[in-house]
Amino acid sequence: MNMKFKYGLVFFFVFSLGVFAQRKDFADVNMDKLLEETQISSNSDANMELVWWIPTEYWQVAFSQDKSISKAEREMIINMIKEYVFVVFIKGEIGVFGGITYEDKELVRKNSNVFYNGNMLKKIKEKNLPTDLQNMLNLMKPVMKNIIGPLGENMQFVVFKNDKKNAIDSYKEGTVSFELFNFKPEVELPLGSLLVEKKCEEGNKLYNGKWAYCPFHGKELVSQ
Repeated sequence: MNMKFKYGLVFFFVFSLGVFAQRKDFADVNMDKLLEETQISSNSDANMELVWWIPTEYWQVAFSQDKSISKAEREMIINMIKEYVFVVFIKGEIGVFGGITYEDKELVRKNSNVFYNGNMLKKIKEKNLPTDLQNMLNLMKPVMKNIIGPLGENMQFVVFKNDKKNAIDSYKEGTVSFELFNFKPEVELPLGSLLVEKKCEEGNKLYNGKWAYCPFHGKELVSQ
């Protein structure tokens, strides 16, 4: 058997989506793993490029794990943001001694796009967003600057319209693709961090809830 074909089959069976993937309670989601899935950076030595997709589930996880926010407040914010797709773009040039010269905000905005299953989402100017949403973004920017300095200061929040007829579903198989100048990363859905881990009965270990088969034993993973 052709070796490329052989290992292609292994990859397919290991990472095929399970039919019985179970959703985690938002309070049980590991935020670090969710961030790992939704933040993508380039490996270039000359350029600093980062895309951070902030799905609605991110806010639901954050609010569920923050007891200072009431259920009513949580629902109000989720209802306000669920029609939109938020993405942070960062673009910079790395100098000889490691200093970063960040790209202009308007150029970043002009040269950034989001696609869901190949369909481009509509980009919305910040001034056309609801006032509460504008205020929310204006509050986030100085917070990011205070936490991570120049990197946070140069995070460009770009908002897109979530198509009601084809809204991004973080639990359904699909692809969210991004463009930041020539940097074009993708996030494959569903997001495994939002799913309950599955167990391999041979090794008795837990694996990503979006996988169908154990990557070591080839056994079908079992839903908990």
